[in-house]
Amino acid sequence: MNNNYKKLAPILLSVVLLSLVGCCRKPGSITLLSPAPSAVLTQHPAEMHEFLLLPDAARKEYFNDKEKRAVLYERHQSVPNEFRWKAADELKECKLEFALDEALTTSAQEFVVGLDVKEGKASVCNFPAGKTIYWRVRGTNRAGKLFLSPVGMFKTEDLLPRQITIPGVDNVRDVGGWKTVDGRRMRQGVIFRSAGFNLDSPDWQWDEKKRIDPKKSRIGETVVKPEGINYLVNKVGIKTELDLRWDGEVAVMTESPLGKKVKWIHISSYDYGRLFSPEGKAAIREDFKLFADPANYPIVFHCIAGADRTGTLAYILCGLVGVDADDLRKDWEVTARNYFNYAKYDKIAPGFDQCGEPTDPLSVKIQNFLLSVGVTQAEIDAYKAIILE
Repeated sequence: MNNNYKKLAPILLSVVLLSLVGCCRKPGSITLLSPAPSAVLTQHPAEMHEFLLLPDAARKEYFNDKEKRAVLYERHQSVPNEFRWKAADELKECKLEFALDEALTTSAQEFVVGLDVKEGKASVCNFPAGKTIYWRVRGTNRAGKLFLSPVGMFKTEDLLPRQITIPGVDNVRDVGGWKTVDGRRMRQGVIFRSAGFNLDSPDWQWDEKKRIDPKKSRIGETVVKPEGINYLVNKVGIKTELDLRWDGEVAVMTESPLGKKVKWIHISSYDYGRLFSPEGKAAIREDFKLFADPANYPIVFHCIAGADRTGTLAYILCGLVGVDADDLRKDWEVTARNYFNYAKYDKIAPGFDQCGEPTDPLSVKIQNFLLSVGVTQAEIDAYKAIILE
């Protein structure tokens, strides 16, 4: 037995050493080709980019041109940027990692819309605006060997609003990113606005005389695609969907089209001048309370088009923390619905005048309005602590 062991010992030792060498072998190399570390990526479609860079008066002229506004309406998506790399061996599988820190621990909420492992390229969108983004490529060859790139970096253009591409859903964007008059900034990645994730009930009628009992109405078809649901739930981490539509629009809905992981809250809400009606005040009180609770975040809210009721709530959420009037208007303009006109929008600000002195900032008037409808100062402070960097 001892002699056999002596004969086998060198063989066993060799096997152990080879195993250790294999375990300690460094991963194969991947070279990042583009974007360059000095690159600043643009994420808006060309027409939207042009519009957002215009001063106020020129934007109004652009906006009042119906043909230009119709084009703008079709430009709600984040434009994918191309990423390229080269591996020392042909890869079988590949994954791109993006983050807001060099250690790659903080999600950049990116959306990979196309990946070609063989060609070493990918199309990616939805990055936060005005940020330095870190990235890395991880892959394996057919033998299972790991290949890893160094960590690269690039920047994104600081141009708002941050538009978001969600397959099947229009007019999605981040409410955050805007600068306030006191030099602070709203956090990105915590509040989103959008069009509906499902259509209105096929039994819904805007004509009040033709409406039927919502409890006898059918639920509208889901329009958000599975990859959009996966992105919102697993990448962005949406916890709450606030649906601002009226009873007849949602019919007998009881849960979010995004799935059971997302809490669906339905509050029939109002827009523009109707915000200041008794019904509008009661609704905005309930709407705002959701944003005062950190357990609800990240939140997405919407009506059906993400335009009027959604735009009015966004105005309050941004105006309360001191986003200036030009940026508030710009955020509304971006939706560019065919029926949009400034007469509608211009009904919002005057409604708050009753809640302060003429010389008071809009943020103070909005705060006084919220207090007058039953929102508490503690809830306002909680919201500000959540949304301001």
